[in-house]
Amino acid sequence: MLDVHPPHQAAHTWKDFFIHIATIVVGLLIAIGLEQTVEYVHHQRQVAETRRELQHERMLNRQRFQLLEENLEQFAPNLKQEGDLLTWLRLHPHAPSSQWPPHPNYIVFPSVPYSDAAWQTAHGSEVFDYMPPREVKADHELYARLQRINSEQDQLTTYIARLRGVTINGPLQEQTPLQLVDAWNDLKEVRIRSATIIGLQHGVVVRYPDFPDDTPFFGVRGVLLNEVHHLNDVDEWEQAMQRLNAIDTQDDKEQ
Repeated sequence: MLDVHPPHQAAHTWKDFFIHIATIVVGLLIAIGLEQTVEYVHHQRQVAETRRELQHERMLNRQRFQLLEENLEQFAPNLKQEGDLLTWLRLHPHAPSSQWPPHPNYIVFPSVPYSDAAWQTAHGSEVFDYMPPREVKADHELYARLQRINSEQDQLTTYIARLRGVTINGPLQEQTPLQLVDAWNDLKEVRIRSATIIGLQHGVVVRYPDFPDDTPFFGVRGVLLNEVHHLNDVDEWEQAMQRLNAIDTQDDKEQ
């Protein structure tokens, strides 16, 4: 609150009057300038703190990015072996486990969710009003991509749980042909979701070069998608590839 005090004595001439008016105006301008300076400094401190928090969270997400890629690299061969096993069981129903081809004992994928706590905190404040729009837009697009990967990881976890559920009703070799077909379809969805995550990760690398290079993981995507174990599955895999290509195309449009 700015207080304006009247002069202690009356102005006797127009000159005195204008001097008093000028004094009041100058005082008001100085007070307003000081107040705006204080607000400016405060806002700049908020911006600096927000940038530090976002930069720290970005560093953590880069580490999680690398860990997720490594998990996918280790996961893909397990899915291939699981596919080989299901294919073999469809051709050799009720065969004893001693005759099975090499396979993982348990299908598990440790998801690596990306963090957005700092972003959500900043988004709920007015600090973005004092930051360059281009900077805010770039951060917004990055977090949107990371959250989309999080969503795909959630879907992947769901289908992995369904795939593991094949053994709930008895040993795998005792599954009916229909149950084995269901397991195969769940495995196919797991592989598609995994490949989708790799594609979305690549979209992040293309647009944000500070994230780790993912070039080696295109081979992983090939392992996930380019093997067809049954001629009857060719059409289904073509449909799956069309789905994946549609995702890639949409991702490119958002560049």
